Amino acid sequence: MLFFLPPIFLTWTFLTFDEEGSRVLRVGYSLEAPYAFVDSKGRITGEAPEIARVVSERLGYEIQWRQYGFSALIPALLLNQIDVIASGMFITEERLERMLFSIPTYTAPTGFLAAKGVEAPRSFLELLGKESLVISVLAGSVELDFLLDAGFPEERILQVLDTYSGTRSVANGSSSVFILTLPSVRWIAQNNKDYDFQVQAAQGGFPTGRGAFGFSLKSEKLRDQWNSVLAGYLGSEDHKSLIRRFGFSGERPLPRVYQ
Repeated sequence: MLFFLPPIFLTWTFLTFDEEGSRVLRVGYSLEAPYAFVDSKGRITGEAPEIARVVSERLGYEIQWRQYGFSALIPALLLNQIDVIASGMFITEERLERMLFSIPTYTAPTGFLAAKGVEAPRSFLELLGKESLVISVLAGSVELDFLLDAGFPEERILQVLDTYSGTRSVANGSSSVFILTLPSVRWIAQNNKDYDFQVQAAQGGFPTGRGAFGFSLKSEKLRDQWNSVLAGYLGSEDHKSLIRRFGFSGERPLPRVYQ
């Protein structure tokens, strides 16, 4: 049985203040451990939600959590359904045209999750050369954009809503390889040992990205306030202790404000 909980769909009215007058941030996330997921007790956790809790508390906000498929996060932000994306989203030039990002909170290379008995590829060329392989990727992800831009055959790509769906596709044979960040595929393999998944760090051109919190273009003040807290928190002993729970080393990326 896979170590994932099915999606929880939450609905909220669009409020800036709750009934008691507290300031409220609507925070969107998608299921991709270890960046964001729901644990066995129903708590929304992971690298991004836990840091979001620290920042929100210091800024005096309560959080209302809203779960989406990964590809729906940016549309939700643009439609003012959420105030912050807390899902470990990579910063890209295309996304910077539509939204703001915080200081990055982690860096991560690409990884491959392969089914038992499948020879895990190591590079894009190996993926391309193994014509029998069907590749699963998150819809709207950097990995999908990379494959399509590099000319990978679209008919060999299975787009999935979340990591649960992608992991299940490898487990049941719908796809041979699931492409995610390396921390994600390691987390999946470690928490689903009965399936004997293989993990391979990608080589040969796959992107190493920086993950951050996302904000609308109209929320520069909030983004700047968020960054002011992150600048003092990232790299602290509290931060390192928190993210080690999710398999991160605690090495801090160079701060940069993305306009």
